[in-house]
Amino acid sequence: MAQNIKRAQRFSKNVSKSVLPEDQYSSVEFCIKDLGFNYQFKIWETKSPEINILVNRNSLILKHLHVGNTFDIKYYPSGGSRYPVTMRTEIKHIKENGEKRLRGHCLVGLSVH
Repeated sequence: MAQNIKRAQRFSKNVSKSVLPEDQYSSVEFCIKDLGFNYQFKIWETKSPEINILVNRNSLILKHLHVGNTFDIKYYPSGGSRYPVTMRTEIKHIKENGEKRLRGHCLVGLSVH
């Protein structure tokens, strides 16, 4: 399966922030070496130039995520019609979610480099 993963091309230095087209991707997956697991999260919001994923407040991974960290994150396309793409991504923010229906979760902002 690893041979099917395509690496995203580097973005031009003239582009300060890359923007993911809205609804192009449905989830992301990454691995924290200390935890030894791959974690997959649903993309909750896509706002230019960053996206947000929804993470349970009690998830072990939150202790390993910090603003400014960068990871190679695998982006899964909506509809599953294409292969996932791996892109270097920075954590921009980690916020408690105030919406009632999402209580107990945090929004983690991601920005693709």
